[in-house]
Amino acid sequence: MLMIVSGCGQNNKQPEKKEGLHITTTFYPIYIATLNVVDGVDGVEVEQIASNHTGCMHDYQLKPKDVVAMKEADLLVANGAGMEQFIEDTLKENDIDCIYLTDAHGLIKNEEHEEEHEHEEEEGHQHEEGEYNPHGFMNLSYYQKEVEYLAQELGKKDPENKEKYEENAKNYIEKVEEIKKEMEETFSQENTSKKIIILHDAFFYFAEEFNLEVVDSLEVESDSGLSAKQIQELINRTKASKAQMILAEKQYSSQVADTISKATDCEVYILDSCVTGEDDKDSYLNAMKSNLEMFKKALAK
Repeated sequence: MLMIVSGCGQNNKQPEKKEGLHITTTFYPIYIATLNVVDGVDGVEVEQIASNHTGCMHDYQLKPKDVVAMKEADLLVANGAGMEQFIEDTLKENDIDCIYLTDAHGLIKNEEHEEEHEHEEEEGHQHEEGEYNPHGFMNLSYYQKEVEYLAQELGKKDPENKEKYEENAKNYIEKVEEIKKEMEETFSQENTSKKIIILHDAFFYFAEEFNLEVVDSLEVESDSGLSAKQIQELINRTKASKAQMILAEKQYSSQVADTISKATDCEVYILDSCVTGEDDKDSYLNAMKSNLEMFKKALAK
């Protein structure tokens, strides 16, 4: 009888919670930032919902394993500003500790891209999808603020390692600063002014930070679905803008951009939007260095 009772007690025993800090991130640039802030801290586990090569988050659908990962996480780290609409229902239905990195800085309003690029400076407030441009990480200064904010939040969650998170953030921010200063120097030189057309709204943040003149945004993310008439309209807009450069995104085909270029003599340059890449904590730095070298070549012409 004692053996039977003892056996039942063991079967009903609740599993112990894993030691350490379990962090779930939503997608690639958030994952990379988090890897840098927790680097070398024992007992911290970081995973991401979307894979390294997912790219666009607007059409992402949560899988059952994603919901489990969100529920089991000690902290969910997201971009915010409407980027990850796919997590909102799960957040409403469950008690999940979530932070949004775009709470660390202002945002560009989508409807004012071609006008004043006004900002929403109020922090700690999430916005509906489409109201604001969510790609703040493409502005290096904003990205630095996101990293600092992430370290602060992790320190609250895990006070024992607070100093290590802050130290990691400081070191990483300094590396970003080196690239930013070189970019500022590159764009401040004489005869580097170019009129630019962008094919993805992520580049508005990059252009704004370095005072690049964006004369139009064609918002072309896919070659499919564009008729000959639509492409001709894009060509006409490019000619009318008198643009000298088209910035296309590495993560998408440049077929449409190349077609426009041939018809207008407006050269195409490929920019990395940092939303996909290898499982390497230096990938954001490497992407921005690549973008810098691309601009050096383009501006030298």
